[in-house]
Amino acid sequence: MNDTFYAIPKQKYDRLVTLHLRKDGVLSERPKPLVKDQNASVRGDGGLRSTAEDYIKFLKLFLNQGTLDETKY
Repeated sequence: MNDTFYAIPKQKYDRLVTLHLRKDGVLSERPKPLVKDQNASVRGDGGLRSTAEDYIKFLKLFLNQGTLDETKY
């Protein structure tokens, strides 16, 4: 998993997408935080930012009881 972080490195920050929220039936875009202002709250229930590809790898590892591509972790 090469694209999973609590704080995204500067060289990968341009790949971060903005968050869209719907409130009272109106869709609005929340701007990305500045690189230096990233909220990197490290906690067990969230805070990670990742790509779909890395997340799928994690799910495969979880579903295969710690094994991914024939390697046991």
